[in-house]
Amino acid sequence: MNTNPEYQPIDCSLHDRLEAAATLQKPVSLTIQLPSGDKDHIEDRIRDIFTRDGAEYLKLENNTEIRLDHIESIDDA
Repeated sequence: MNTNPEYQPIDCSLHDRLEAAATLQKPVSLTIQLPSGDKDHIEDRIRDIFTRDGAEYLKLENNTEIRLDHIESIDDA
């Protein structure tokens, strides 16, 4: 059950790409939407993808956690 009504599940193909990058420990380039409405560009490796409080997140090598529905693109695609 989703206990976080604001979370919007992401497209399966994006989820698959994130999981593949995490498994291969491949560096990724992410474009994310910040709460302010601005966009940010992050380059790092994905350490883990997990669920907490009804929302999915990824954790980067630098320990940054990003909610998956805030990701606009991976590797500019």
